[in-house]
Amino acid sequence: MKALTPLLLIILSLAVVWLYLAPMYQEVRFEQVVHDVYEQYNKDAEDLIDKEMELREQLTSISVEDRARLQTLLPESRTSVELSLRLQQIAQRVNLTLLEITSVEEDAVDPRTQRGGAEDVVEKPYAVLSSSMTLLATYQQFLSFMELAESSLYFFDVRSIAIETETEETVPSNVYTYTVEFDSYVLKQ
Repeated sequence: MKALTPLLLIILSLAVVWLYLAPMYQEVRFEQVVHDVYEQYNKDAEDLIDKEMELREQLTSISVEDRARLQTLLPESRTSVELSLRLQQIAQRVNLTLLEITSVEEDAVDPRTQRGGAEDVVEKPYAVLSSSMTLLATYQQFLSFMELAESSLYFFDVRSIAIETETEETVPSNVYTYTVEFDSYVLKQ
């Protein structure tokens, strides 16, 4: 019995260490995945800043007439980039991962005045930005994100929310994938 006691204590201590460290190790692996995603976002942002500087230099070489024609094309994409950056900042504040965001800008038309003829259509002074985003977060992080998004300067109409459980082993069991489809509204320039 005396020879068996140290062996049992060693096995018991290894079991306690494994039960205590396994969840912590899983949490550290998840934090590393999140860190890698943010590092990629930072690298992409730096690349965008470099590209913006390059494009600004090219813009100065374009004539005034050509610039006026370009202004009719560019504001739509600028709005979606601003929305994406704002949502990314909110995601970082609540420590969640924003995996993907897509946006399409559409002109807003009052449906009550649209009768079929072009002369009956009344165009609104704002555009609708139909968007979809995919997040990786706990339920509490998701709620905090949505509350901060609602209090931001953008107006949101959420069309749908889809929740999926995450199947990867590197992600803790209380983390879900949320897909949110929404409309936001921006003034036309």
